Amino acid sequence: MRGSVPSRAARSRPASSASTWTGTRPKTPLAGLVRLRELSLFHNRIRDPTPLVENPGIGAGDVVDVRCNRLSLAPDSGDMRAVEALRGRDVRLRYAPQGAGGCG
Repeated sequence: MRGSVPSRAARSRPASSASTWTGTRPKTPLAGLVRLRELSLFHNRIRDPTPLVENPGIGAGDVVDVRCNRLSLAPDSGDMRAVEALRGRDVRLRYAPQGAGGCG
């Protein structure tokens, strides 16, 4: 129907299927959300920030909060490399503390 508003499910569905596999990792629903300006993932048990880095829509001026998750902030960890990649794109990233240290 011309001019009708698509259903909620149709509007929120990512451009590619979340069940599609690339390599050994599935694409996440986050991959299709390229118009985000602020994303709070505070206290969500996240262990892998890679989908944030892989999202081309997250960039300069966007705000992402991943505090109080399960990321490793060790200097040479993959998680910290992801943090640095996002910061290198001028994302306003809030990432410390992690785990039990101050997350109560």
